[in-house]
Amino acid sequence: MKRVDKQISESKSFVQNRRAFLKTGAIATSGMLLPRFMWASGAFDTSVVSSSSGIYVTPTILLHKTAVLVAGSDFIGSDIQRALASDINNLAPGNAFFSGLHMPFSQKDKLAALQRLKEKVTLGTMSKQESERLAVILGGLAGTAALDVLKEEGSQEQQIAHDAALLDIFYSKGKKASSKDDEEVASLFKEITPRTFTRFHTIKPDEKLGPEWVLRMQSYRESTDEYYNSLAKKFVEFNGNLNAYPSPFITPGDTILVKVSTLSDIDEIDRKEANGLVQNNTSIAGKALAKSYNAIIGVNDFWRGALTIDELEMKLK
Repeated sequence: MKRVDKQISESKSFVQNRRAFLKTGAIATSGMLLPRFMWASGAFDTSVVSSSSGIYVTPTILLHKTAVLVAGSDFIGSDIQRALASDINNLAPGNAFFSGLHMPFSQKDKLAALQRLKEKVTLGTMSKQESERLAVILGGLAGTAALDVLKEEGSQEQQIAHDAALLDIFYSKGKKASSKDDEEVASLFKEITPRTFTRFHTIKPDEKLGPEWVLRMQSYRESTDEYYNSLAKKFVEFNGNLNAYPSPFITPGDTILVKVSTLSDIDEIDRKEANGLVQNNTSIAGKALAKSYNAIIGVNDFWRGALTIDELEMKLK
């Protein structure tokens, strides 16, 4: 009887864990459409006036794919692996890493913060708060590395093309859309973001700001309607058509883009393969992802004592 009770208890635990995984997984995936300022300013602060660069989700997508590469890299240490999964306020796995995209500091300031943190902590036994701090710094360094390649001087039309191409490559799951589907796709995009905000709000509600939050959400949706309409049209245009992707932003066959295009877990990447992934990429997206991934590799080398802070700074240039 005790054995049966134990099996029932384990079964219930599995179901509960599976539900928790599905819930947080859905939040993390839908979070790819969140403008990066949302990760830093708070999930409910929709008062930030949107601009083309504010809505631009390509940096968030590339940072997500950087985390995917790091998770599959067997040579990257446990402190960094745990940090990239840090979940500030229990909102969504990895949100501390994404928050780093919005750090308003120079690369030199971020490196100084990294060095101070390393001197303060006991490697291998970091607290939750220390892991979160490391994650934000990692996101800042990797995000800046990617943005250095993207430059973000492009027009809103170019940025929409970037977003649409990456969403199609990484998240369409091979499903094809017809030219008649752009309104449905636009509706989907417009629903994903508020539903993600609502999930955040459900997990960590702020009852005092409830009415104001609803009004801000409505304002945000009105200010982003045009962007999502344009994004949907471009997504349908690109959908499954490699030749339609913007060049040189996307070059079909770039090693690192091919590596992260699967929805499955990436097999273990050793140092030799990692070195190959960060080289010989010809597209802007490929180079941006490679530089972001290489930044984390550099921090890992610094963290284990193989690089000085000055050598890391040179590696990040």
